[in-house]
Amino acid sequence: MKRFLLFLFALLASQASLAQSADQIAGIWITENEKAHVEIYKQSGLYVGKIVWVEGLDDTTSTTSSKDPNSNLTRESALGTILLSDVSYDKGIWQGSLYIPKKDREVKCTLELITEDELKITVSRFLRSSSKIWTRL
Repeated sequence: MKRFLLFLFALLASQASLAQSADQIAGIWITENEKAHVEIYKQSGLYVGKIVWVEGLDDTTSTTSSKDPNSNLTRESALGTILLSDVSYDKGIWQGSLYIPKKDREVKCTLELITEDELKITVSRFLRSSSKIWTRL
């Protein structure tokens, strides 16, 4: 009987992990610093994330505003910038590339849904890793 219950528990646990769909990552996410919104969508079988909103930029903002001192991009040119690319899904983890505008560099990253509305993005380089939490809009 104990073996049967253990088997049943393992079966149910494996079904719960398989219930997570790769498409759950799709949507609009607020970056950790709340300065941008990133839309993640599927394109050619992989996921892509582009900037769709930037703090301080609205319809009344001039197109000649000064550069953000912490970025190589102006606020206007940041719109449409691809931050996530070539993101694929395997067993609850998404892997791909993250573009870091401040450093003008692309790095490998992993993405993991912590909850339905929280996305953990982790970048590892050498022996250091850093994570950010994005929130679903």
